[in-house]
Amino acid sequence: MNELSQGLRHTRNGDGAIVLDVDRGKMFSTNATGALLFELLSAGLDDATIVARFAEAFEIDAGVAAADLSAFRELLSQHSLLAASSGQSE
Repeated sequence: MNELSQGLRHTRNGDGAIVLDVDRGKMFSTNATGALLFELLSAGLDDATIVARFAEAFEIDAGVAAADLSAFRELLSQHSLLAASSGQSE
């Protein structure tokens, strides 16, 4: 499981969330679905719990929620918002 970089701060707003990468001085915005996924990842929850809570919140199938989580992680990775880890397993 990938962890978020330590230098990230976020706040939720009516449209989603704003994420600040303190270490690099960059800001990112997410929609409401991204805001919830970011909060769940920030809480350090395991993937099964994240998928269950996300699926429940948006009334979607767990398979769709798992695919959304994977896609969101890929987006975070593209923006270097995930901590480098060794020997990770998902």
